[in-house]
Amino acid sequence: MKENKKTIQVLAIVTLLIAVVCISVGFALMSTSLRIEGSAKIIPAKWSVHYVVEDNTVTPNVPSSLAFSNNSTTACEAHATGCVTVGDGETAPSAPTFTTSTFSDYQIVLKKPGDKGTYTFDITNDGDIDAVVSGVNNANLSATAKSTLTFAGDADDVAKVEDYVTYKVTWSDGSAIQNTDELLHGQTRTVKVEVEYLSTATDLPSAPVTVTGRDVTITFTQKNS
Repeated sequence: MKENKKTIQVLAIVTLLIAVVCISVGFALMSTSLRIEGSAKIIPAKWSVHYVVEDNTVTPNVPSSLAFSNNSTTACEAHATGCVTVGDGETAPSAPTFTTSTFSDYQIVLKKPGDKGTYTFDITNDGDIDAVVSGVNNANLSATAKSTLTFAGDADDVAKVEDYVTYKVTWSDGSAIQNTDELLHGQTRTVKVEVEYLSTATDLPSAPVTVTGRDVTITFTQKNS
C-alpha cells in the first residue's frame, strides 16, 4: 500500500514537471524579438533673413510740399528724380545707404506743419527656417518722447518744433514691430520709417532744425516650433 502511494506521488511530481516544461515551451514558441536599426542624418538648413536690395525696393513717399531724396531713377510724385527742392543755401538730401543688413544715412526734409516723410523697404526670409522678432529698440519715438530725439539748431527754433515731431519705425500697416512678430520662411514683410511735422505746430522756426532719431535695431532669431 505504501509502495502504491509512493508511486502515485512520484507520478504526480513527474506529471507536474512535464506540465511546467510544456508551459515553458509554449511561452518560448510564442515569443518575438523586434529589432530597431537605422541612423539619423543632419542636413544644414539655410538661415537667411535680410533686407531686399536686389530690385531697389526702398520707396520714398514724397508729398508735393515736401523736399525729399529719391534714391532711384524712378519718377518722384509725377516729377523727375531731381524734383527735390530745398531753400537757398540748403543741399538736397542724398540717397540712403542700403545693404542686406543696414538701412542708414536716410534724409527727410519737412517744410511745414502737416508734412510727413516715409521710407518703405522689405525684409525677407528666403531661408528654410521660420524666424521671429526677439528684440527691437527705439522703434516708436513720439512727440511726447522728445528726450529720445536729438534736435540740432538754434535753441529758440528747437523749442518751436521739438514738441511737434513724431518719429516711427513700424510695419507698413502702421502696427508696432514687437517681440514674437513672425517672419516665416518664404515670407516678406515691409518696414516703414515715418517722420511727421505735426499740423498742430503753431510757430515756424526761422532756420533749419535737424532731428535725429536714435538707432533702431530689429533682431530676428529662430522660431521654436
